[in-house]
Amino acid sequence: MPGPADEPDRLLGVLAPCAPAGTVEGLTVVVASVELWRRKTIVRVVAEPPFEEDAVALDAAWTRELEAWAAGDRRGEPPRHRVEIALDATAVRLADDVRDAHPAGSSSRGGSGSEWEAAFHFDGGVSPDARTITVAVGSRDGGERVSGAADGLTLALSGDRVDRRLAARVGSPSAHVGRAQRLLAAMGVELAGAEVTQLVARLLAEADANRAEHDDDLRIERAMRDVADGRVGLIHSEPLVGRHELDPPARSVDEAAHRAVVAFAREVLARHRAAPLPLVAPQVPPSRPARDAFLVARIDRAIADATSPWVEDRIAAAALLRPLVGGRGRPLPRDRGPRAAEALARLRADPDPRVVEAATPPERPS
Repeated sequence: MPGPADEPDRLLGVLAPCAPAGTVEGLTVVVASVELWRRKTIVRVVAEPPFEEDAVALDAAWTRELEAWAAGDRRGEPPRHRVEIALDATAVRLADDVRDAHPAGSSSRGGSGSEWEAAFHFDGGVSPDARTITVAVGSRDGGERVSGAADGLTLALSGDRVDRRLAARVGSPSAHVGRAQRLLAAMGVELAGAEVTQLVARLLAEADANRAEHDDDLRIERAMRDVADGRVGLIHSEPLVGRHELDPPARSVDEAAHRAVVAFAREVLARHRAAPLPLVAPQVPPSRPARDAFLVARIDRAIADATSPWVEDRIAAAALLRPLVGGRGRPLPRDRGPRAAEALARLRADPDPRVVEAATPPERPS
């Protein structure tokens, strides 16, 4: 169910354990990935036999059955893949260390070209305070067709997974440009042009990718290939690059430009080796007033969502307010305590049991 236009459902992160979670009818159920969305969680599993030759045999047997059915009178439904039948008997359950169980939503199993796969959707998303989630495989009919899934597969979550999308392992082009501009600013070039910025960005990328290479001339030569206007054009666009004394003097403008660019590039690489610049600039921790303002904004949003027509909004509001109201931490800022307590009381009386579950503290073992 879609949320309000200003709070769309967004992908927060993906876990890819590729680890077994149980066995159904002799087939291993592997958790391929867990997609963490703001308003839902999607668990994707694959059912497979223990050996590759078994998988080939299963495919071959199903192909023969399908061909026989097509060659006959085609009565009834076409034969189904054994793995698809096994997945039909499988249920996946999801819990985290804050909520005992997540409400199951829709699911899809098998299908043409994806006989080995299934996807299970869970409503509400993972609790904001959760640190682990557990995926367990069970039987849809409550029988004993599934084994090895009593404890399930427990996966750790990163602490900032709710408030920030996963960062790419490879820096974006803007990150490389930003790093080059920071280094140029340290060299005295406050408003660097596009050509020299591109050269420095490529030099730093070359230095990161080829740390074992000791030939700076090769790095500089590769970086220069991206400069559209050549060495002379580069010096014309950024005179700082040409401010190097040449000894002995150059015999031509092109030679002077070449030697000046090489000298400038060597200085860039030397500075980077002496004090490597991170691809992403370090963030200054927010001040106490800034943290309080951010918390107040989240609390105000949760208070408003307590009366939202969307159940996902009310679940998220309950998950945020429950640990804040009546907790042992410091008082809520800016007199938000009474309003937050009133909103949480309303959520605990919500007609949807999923909202009540999110708003109610878990029972502590005696």
